[in-house]
Amino acid sequence: MPSAVTFSLDPQSLAAMARMQAAIGAYKTISSRAPAKFVGAMASKLMLGEDLDGGGRNEGLYGRMAALAPARGQATREAEARKFRMGRPNSTSLSIARARVNEMLGRGESGAFKEVSNKFGSSLKLGTMYTKGRRAGSINFRGRRDRLKNASDAVGVRRAAAQAAGGVLLNRQAAITAIAIRRREAARMADAVQFLPSRYRKTFTRLKGIVYRSGQAVGLPGGSADSSRYHLHETALVQNAKGKVMGAMEVAISGGDASIIIRGLRGIHTSAQQAAIRDSMNMVADYAVRRVIETGKEGTAAFRAALALRR
Repeated sequence: MPSAVTFSLDPQSLAAMARMQAAIGAYKTISSRAPAKFVGAMASKLMLGEDLDGGGRNEGLYGRMAALAPARGQATREAEARKFRMGRPNSTSLSIARARVNEMLGRGESGAFKEVSNKFGSSLKLGTMYTKGRRAGSINFRGRRDRLKNASDAVGVRRAAAQAAGGVLLNRQAAITAIAIRRREAARMADAVQFLPSRYRKTFTRLKGIVYRSGQAVGLPGGSADSSRYHLHETALVQNAKGKVMGAMEVAISGGDASIIIRGLRGIHTSAQQAAIRDSMNMVADYAVRRVIETGKEGTAAFRAALALRR
């Protein structure tokens, strides 16, 4: 298995990926780095970017994708400008919000809701209403329904009762819209998070520390290992706050060969994101081409390949 950095993407950026792979291949033939260390450095540059000589910086995948994310509050402002008409009725955010509201309201047409904050951000919570005892008829937003005695969902209540409890009365459509907008706000960085480099830093640091001396892979936990017998296969995951996997990086090292596969599991959705992917891969290709040409070994196949790949 050759040393490689492989990226799952749509066909529009295959040319940039092929150029990056060819440039990495040429650079690998002249590099003295251990395979694991080399491929880790290339993947790290793709994800994290690079500082430029003389100042400035080329951002990596996460930085480029984050720069394209909607601004905080943009989804809300856009909804307000549309007078809260939400567009496509089958969009993911609306479909999820509709199912959630249907579950909460049942056959009711309105309910008492309140915005609450938790470790996942803010959300709309349906209140509970005491049906017995001295609190009968009052609405509660604090406790969980399954921990309250004699409580039912605050559905079909009066507006005054919802306001007295610190909430607001929303009909079915208003609740669907409010939840959909919150989902869109929460998801504004999701396309960038699939390439979140902080989840991979520990792996990059470990690969950076692997050095081969006299056929021994050193710098490993527990001592050294013969390079022909050293194997590593692990997958690091990028997950959101609720545990959903957004991206993954798979590392495979077998003796003197190493590869890293980077996957963005949300995909690429816009032409600007496609350009960000291409720019990131071309940045790595430019670096590899530059390093080969700097050697001045004009008669080598690597040098000729680098010249052909130079922009």
